[in-house]
Amino acid sequence: MWAHYAENHKGCVIGFEFISNDYPFTKFQSLVNEPPYNVLVPFEVIYSNDRPPLFDKKGRTDTETTGFFASLTKSEEWKYEKELRVVIKKPEGIYPFDRNQITGVYFGMSVSKDSKKEICKTIDRSNNYTNTRIKKLDVVMAYDKFKLSNIPSRT
Repeated sequence: MWAHYAENHKGCVIGFEFISNDYPFTKFQSLVNEPPYNVLVPFEVIYSNDRPPLFDKKGRTDTETTGFFASLTKSEEWKYEKELRVVIKKPEGIYPFDRNQITGVYFGMSVSKDSKKEICKTIDRSNNYTNTRIKKLDVVMAYDKFKLSNIPSRT
């Protein structure tokens, strides 16, 4: 995942938490019919070798078998990712969300010191002024296994 999404460890990954019991609107129909909230709602990606249609016969993209469903579908070759996606029914852009959903920032093994320093300052400001509890974690190679581990950041 680091090679695909974080420029071979030059970037960072943001961890989020979603507690579904706190939000009763996680079904597809609720998202279609209700205005979007500032909570990021994750949906499991569907892995299939068949590409779903973006439009139905009437040109609609807002049915369970078109746009929304298509945005959650990915080729089976990616199944190992076990991905979750957030779908927001708004035009492309940057939107506010509940910062309390952020649990941590994981720094890749090759992230630049300057980038890490700036991101850590932002995390510290958020934790101090908005009562978030965002952890700063370094990703490192495990000593005894072929896998990655997380340790508290050395900043």
